[in-house]
Amino acid sequence: MPVWVQMVGFIYVGATLGFVTWIWFCVGETIGRSNWEIAQLFQMRVPARQWATFPLHYMEEDDSSPPKDDPRDVTHVVPPTASESSVAAMSSLLKYFWGSGSSQAPPSHPQPMTITSTTIPPGIYIVRNVAASTVADLADAKSQEESQVVGWHFHNGKHQRWQIADAGHSQVFFLNDGTGTYLTADEHPTAGVILTTGSLVSPTNKRARWTIESAKTKQAYIIRNVADPSRVLDLSSSDPQNGTPILIYTDRGTKNQQWTLEQLDAPPPPGVIKNTPVGGKGGTAFEEFKYTAVQVVETWSGEVEDETVVRGLRWTWDDGTKSKMYGADQGDHQVLVLGPGTKVKKSSVNSGKRVDSIVIVTEDGDEFKAGGNGGEEHKQDVGDGVLVGFSGASGLDVDRIGFIFVKKDGGQ
Repeated sequence: MPVWVQMVGFIYVGATLGFVTWIWFCVGETIGRSNWEIAQLFQMRVPARQWATFPLHYMEEDDSSPPKDDPRDVTHVVPPTASESSVAAMSSLLKYFWGSGSSQAPPSHPQPMTITSTTIPPGIYIVRNVAASTVADLADAKSQEESQVVGWHFHNGKHQRWQIADAGHSQVFFLNDGTGTYLTADEHPTAGVILTTGSLVSPTNKRARWTIESAKTKQAYIIRNVADPSRVLDLSSSDPQNGTPILIYTDRGTKNQQWTLEQLDAPPPPGVIKNTPVGGKGGTAFEEFKYTAVQVVETWSGEVEDETVVRGLRWTWDDGTKSKMYGADQGDHQVLVLGPGTKVKKSSVNSGKRVDSIVIVTEDGDEFKAGGNGGEEHKQDVGDGVLVGFSGASGLDVDRIGFIFVKKDGGQ
């Protein structure tokens, strides 16, 4: 092919690409301006702040400013520049030319929410907020329909007590002890938020039904509304002032969405047997137990100084909460699951310089052993057979350990 023909071809291609680039630059400039003008018009027609007189719910741990992605915050809108719009337009064009088939990624499908409820025994409770230490209170102790539920300092009034009752399907009711009304999420928002009230509604109404699940804070719970599982019981802005509204709000995992449940009519806790920890002398001492049965025991075993020993230990109670990790989660991982009502018939710890092994035998005759074959055997007093925790010491490994059981007949 003659050289002059090739030159004409290059000039033609270059001119075409330049023209297309100029066209898309103009389109990007127009799009950028149009979008900004629309945003400005929308902001002029819709008031930026139109809320109730009580504090807005903007709490993220200890930060009182609104989250950056909060749809109510319209004070940080920044117009796109012409260059940004043009770059975006050219990027879309190139993606199309190079075979992506679309300038946008396919929409992602939302994943279903997984909720694990926790069983709470029926009874009369104080519902206390973790962030502010105020309690759920029926405003003015009113018995009529739709009295507002607010945070209030505890004074042991009847309207601060709530009867937790089983509603079936792993759900509960909160019935006010003073009025008999249900803790209920409002059907419609008030000034942009959904308040809670004490209401006389049908027990089948999902707005009056709740699930309870363990929170990150120990001994605390998240109380989730059945009608909208994405929303949880929430003390507005973590405000400790009397009369602060209690809402249902999008689950953010903050402390103003966590609650302790203090049972007023609970029997005294049973006595426990704390077996003396046996093993080595090193490590940092620990003792962790609750007045609820251990459901899962996890161990990690491996060689240390040519001996197989228990290197790590962790357990889970019936209410779903976990202990801390003691030692190292390295080596042979074994799991013992104690079914509901399953009791321990006998247990022992073999030890020398460390914990060589632990043995648990259930009343059904199932035996669980973790660790090696060395060390001296130390039988544990299993009391009533209900394992509730462990004590001992740990560092890089488990140095010593003792079982904690409930006393026979719940002795004090």
